[in-house]
Amino acid sequence: MKEWIVERKWLFLLLVVQLIVCSVFIASYPIDLDEPFSIKIALDSPSKFVPFLLEGNNPPLYFTILHFWINLFGLSVVSVRFLSVLFGLAALKVLFGFVKLISTETVAIAVGLFFISSTFLHWYAIEARMYSLLVFLTILVLSHLYKLLLADKGSWLVFGIGNALLLYTHHLGLFIIGIEVLLILFFYKSLTKKNILKLGFSFLMTLILYAPILLFIYERLNKFTNQGTWVPAPKWTELYGNVIRFFNYNISFFILMGLIAITVVWKRKFIRASVSELMANKGFKFVAVFFISAYFGIYIVSVLVQPLFIDRYLIFCVPFLYIVILMKINSLLGEHTKVLYVFAIPMLASCYYIPQTNREGDEIGAFIKSEVAEHTAIIITPPTYDLTFLYHYDQELFRSVEINGGQTISPSIYRVYSFEEIDSASFSRFIVLDANSVFLYPNSNVISGFGANFELKKNKIFLGDY
Repeated sequence: MKEWIVERKWLFLLLVVQLIVCSVFIASYPIDLDEPFSIKIALDSPSKFVPFLLEGNNPPLYFTILHFWINLFGLSVVSVRFLSVLFGLAALKVLFGFVKLISTETVAIAVGLFFISSTFLHWYAIEARMYSLLVFLTILVLSHLYKLLLADKGSWLVFGIGNALLLYTHHLGLFIIGIEVLLILFFYKSLTKKNILKLGFSFLMTLILYAPILLFIYERLNKFTNQGTWVPAPKWTELYGNVIRFFNYNISFFILMGLIAITVVWKRKFIRASVSELMANKGFKFVAVFFISAYFGIYIVSVLVQPLFIDRYLIFCVPFLYIVILMKINSLLGEHTKVLYVFAIPMLASCYYIPQTNREGDEIGAFIKSEVAEHTAIIITPPTYDLTFLYHYDQELFRSVEINGGQTISPSIYRVYSFEEIDSASFSRFIVLDANSVFLYPNSNVISGFGANFELKKNKIFLGDY
């Protein structure tokens, strides 16, 4: 163990820092938004939730793993989120090894620092959703594709199984595999009978492992094409807007651009040589082709077919953006390669380690608990906030409630869209949880109905206009 730490000390230190940063902030904000859905799905048995998921937008792998994880470690905030932390650590390890293979240890360390200090990646590394797993699997399969295609190493078995797991994690896996085929065609001159055979076996294995849900995916793609998604059509400004977001927003991004400009002026005599060096580096071209194809490919699909161009659907290609930028800077620096670490300072200094979700589900649950009295009914409107509320209010009810169930959660807790659904004669006192219903359902009359028929005794506003 000691020898391993000495040999890989920088990787070890990066992993320790990543673990500390995630562990310190993992419970710094409440479970909310889509997290309760992930947790609630995972509470059921896979035999029940897999068919349900296949009818919707989420492949079942992450939820299956989370199901067994919850059975072992429980429903606490730290427990349900720590699984994503582990996937983030695995992603960092594979990323470090991949960058070290195609470049230098200095670049690998710098990429690792960017990975750890990326606000965007950090938030998803401590969220109970599948995105951390998606990032890990993408880096894993791309690193093995590079090794199989251009380094005469790597495992066709890991590549094949990894692609199948990718497909079972997110439907974007189909898009990523499409880019893998593009990369193979781009580097067709490197193909030999040996790696053609290995790649063929890999894709065959992926197809066999994915075959059980192919029919469901075909039907889902038809729905996607015909019915669309909730994602709005992208504006062209988002092409650079997302890049700014990936570098921790405006201040950090423009400081980085300033540092790059200074480096270009400083090393202007070596620009041509650095470009030639990078063009001769197959690893750089591999990563650059992947990022450009992924980023602009999703934008083109969003414009021509259906909108998909939002930050969370681009998360799998963010580490590759960091690799491209840092390899380019490193090639300019020449013998001053250690200066590369300076470029990580704006990222490290500007990372928001506590996600700004604008939600207080835990405080809402605690407040309502303190206000419940005899003959009191709790009204949740709109009903879609039920899982978040119940997670913080009563986890036993959270376990037993049905997703998209009826109006009644318990004898005194109801989810409603309109005032007419409420049996107001059965209770003398109501607590109405208004989860910004005016924004989500402008025609909702729950609040106005209570205002016309009951006396308001107390009112409290929480973040998110709840």
